[in-house]
Amino acid sequence: MSDQKIDMILTALNEFKGEFVEFKKENKEQLNRIEEAVIRLEENQPQDITAMLSQINRKLDDRDNELQVLNKRLFKTESEIERLTRQ
Repeated sequence: MSDQKIDMILTALNEFKGEFVEFKKENKEQLNRIEEAVIRLEENQPQDITAMLSQINRKLDDRDNELQVLNKRLFKTESEIERLTRQ
């Protein structure tokens, strides 16, 4: 092979090597960003669950209060009906 062809091959290989190194670097950066995002999600997951459970608990407390009010009204109404039926 001629020296010119060998130089061309070496130049092409060096360009390919440079592109490959850049490709590896970009992939590593992307993988790092993905890993950081997954870690953030995992860290925040318990907080999200706790927030949802707190919200559910508040809504259940509200429903409990509403049921107590309805029970009192029902009791008063039933008591009044009972009193009227005895007359």
